Amino acid sequence: MFARKLPVAVMATAFLVFLSACGESPAPDAKLLTKLPPDMVAELNAAFNARDIARKCPSELTFNEAEKKRQFELLALRVQAEGYDDVLDSALEISQLPERELQKQFLDYVKRRGVVFSDKRTWCAAGRADIAEKTAIGKYLLAR
Repeated sequence: MFARKLPVAVMATAFLVFLSACGESPAPDAKLLTKLPPDMVAELNAAFNARDIARKCPSELTFNEAEKKRQFELLALRVQAEGYDDVLDSALEISQLPERELQKQFLDYVKRRGVVFSDKRTWCAAGRADIAEKTAIGKYLLAR
């Protein structure tokens, strides 16, 4: 579910590339992300989950590309300013997020929102709730 790949060459574009790829989006590696502050990891995870929610409910939700771009540009500037650019500026092939923790967070989200994996309506309801509550995930979603 979270095992995806993201090639990273330059920090300034790493966050922008993360969710802009067509099809299955890659996710950063546990080793890499343990070096980033938790709030940066949380931001990546929120965007990553919002994109998945929008894909599960295309009739009612869309992914907010403009917000993603804005947030990821801010993150890229912060990463550079705080000296984390060396972490992402390597030619590493990033393979996956810290899977256990993200699975736990994802399952907590599913339970909290009452999502049934096979029921598109529950994904739509969860996304609409995130938008209404202005959550970290909700800022990356737009109602159609």
